[in-house]
Amino acid sequence: MKILFLTSIPSFYKITLINELNKQADAKIFFTNRTDIKRHSNFFSELGPDRILTFSPSILGWKKIWGLLINAHKSDKVIVGGWDDFWYWFIAFSNPVKRNVICLESSIFDNWPENSFQSKIKKYIKTIFIGRMGYAIPSGQSQMALLKLLNFKGHSNLSGSVGLLDFPYAPVQPRKDKIRIRKALFIGRICYEKGVDLLAKAVNELEDLELGLIGEMEDASIGNLFIHPRIKLLGYKQRHELKSVFAEFDFLVLPSRIEPWGLVVEEALYHGLPVVISSAVGCKYEWVIEPETGIEFDSGNFQSLNNAIIQMASPIFYQNYCRNIEIINFEQRKSNYLKAFLSYGQG
Repeated sequence: MKILFLTSIPSFYKITLINELNKQADAKIFFTNRTDIKRHSNFFSELGPDRILTFSPSILGWKKIWGLLINAHKSDKVIVGGWDDFWYWFIAFSNPVKRNVICLESSIFDNWPENSFQSKIKKYIKTIFIGRMGYAIPSGQSQMALLKLLNFKGHSNLSGSVGLLDFPYAPVQPRKDKIRIRKALFIGRICYEKGVDLLAKAVNELEDLELGLIGEMEDASIGNLFIHPRIKLLGYKQRHELKSVFAEFDFLVLPSRIEPWGLVVEEALYHGLPVVISSAVGCKYEWVIEPETGIEFDSGNFQSLNNAIIQMASPIFYQNYCRNIEIINFEQRKSNYLKAFLSYGQG
């Protein structure tokens, strides 16, 4: 089977996916570069040069268009990473519907916040796009709900994630015997959208709570909130440092107001940490609620977050979450993820 994957920029998880798919298929990737985020050249060293079709910053150009058309024509399926890129729309309308696949990571929680005219227009536009897809790979139930909202009529298969974890070691065993639970960890962009202002407030309210934040400060207006003896701004960390970082903390908190998926939740569970997440986190059903690995609180509600942290600090609850993390079969989840990409179009 020949697979062409279109995505905006490289990520460790997408590159890992392509390498895994190549063990069972002929998979190539087309980087559109339609983003302000820049990547170091080492992102591309993990892929063979014959796997990368382009990384040109220009939108148009006959050579690029012709190359994409030829490779799409030769592929059994073309997978697009969303609907917010010129090249996704180009493929949607230049390729047969039966070969078009959308890998859907947007969730029902970060769409249509109000019944406004603008929301209706956005929904109508996305419905047109979805109508050009023959197959969908929604990450989870939250993404499947969005597909239903958009009246998707094709085949679909839940993948259970947005990427493959690529840590070169086995899952870390959770600390089931821990009694004093007070050290919370946040990983992500430090900005209002991520709800970190609520975390700062929680530190002021809860005397024993300690907070570590890993990531870049994107919103200087909230910087003063983190001037506190029990808050540590740890900056950016490389992937090889994450194992030791997770080991220093008791649980992860992801209080996002908008979070289509939340891959950091999977990373935390892989390293044995229970999680506290907001109701806006797209992976909540697959990785938190159903396996009972942590607590969900109402997004944007400080008191709900406060109560969730207090509950997490209870050894009875904490140890139960740890026991549930211990029985997660990460290899099986990896297998299910790959099957979602390989099942349609075989035979």
